[in-house]
Amino acid sequence: MIAISGIYWYLFCDSLIFSPMKRTSLLLVLGLLLLLGGSLFAANGVAMAGQGYGHSEVKALGKWFMEVEASFPPMTVEQLEGKLDAGRFADFKVVVVASLDKAEHYTPQECEKIEEWLKGGGKLVLVHQGPKAFSTDPAKDRDQSYLFGRSFYIRNPTECSVVLPDSPMLKEVFAKGERPAWLRGNIRISGDHWTNIVGDENGLCLIGTREVGSGKVYYLGNELFRIEAGKKAEDIAAWKMVLRNVFSEALSVP
Repeated sequence: MIAISGIYWYLFCDSLIFSPMKRTSLLLVLGLLLLLGGSLFAANGVAMAGQGYGHSEVKALGKWFMEVEASFPPMTVEQLEGKLDAGRFADFKVVVVASLDKAEHYTPQECEKIEEWLKGGGKLVLVHQGPKAFSTDPAKDRDQSYLFGRSFYIRNPTECSVVLPDSPMLKEVFAKGERPAWLRGNIRISGDHWTNIVGDENGLCLIGTREVGSGKVYYLGNELFRIEAGKKAEDIAAWKMVLRNVFSEALSVP
């Protein structure tokens, strides 16, 4: 953006060098590049949305993103207290949805639009109870009534197992052989149609991925802000490594 603006200034200062026709052509081309550049920049960005505890998670993720931003390409990062309008998903490469109030859940028609965005290559990160925001049949509360399946509260959670230790999502997460407390996370999603990376004996996912056309959905049952509240450095570091792996893949960072 700055480079293109500089070229405009150069053309203004040296306008006598170019014929009016050549100058007009150059300005049109550069104007088109400016528009495309702004569009591509937005489409490479990240949006994070949540309410209540979900917004606490959005703030924690936003703070974490600032800590590691040098690891990712320059981009916009937008944090919202509430839902991201379904029509705006196309403005971002990655959308994070944490818990939302029931009144803010997406309608079946909005879910269709979001699914099309995913099929076109969008990346969606669902955190904690985020999956319940995508109800395809608000009158029901069954697994098949949610676009990506239903997330569950587990009253007495057992420790989850690492199902796919070689998954890119777990790179260096357990390098020191730790068993972080968040493996007992009590919010998990039905494993149907999901690649279960970390999950329990009942097939529920704590960490999982799901392909949708050319796009991908990531599920993270834990919330960073709660792990940070536990003040266990090893647990926090391991979960932040999960986050780094997820966003590195979603943003296509080598």
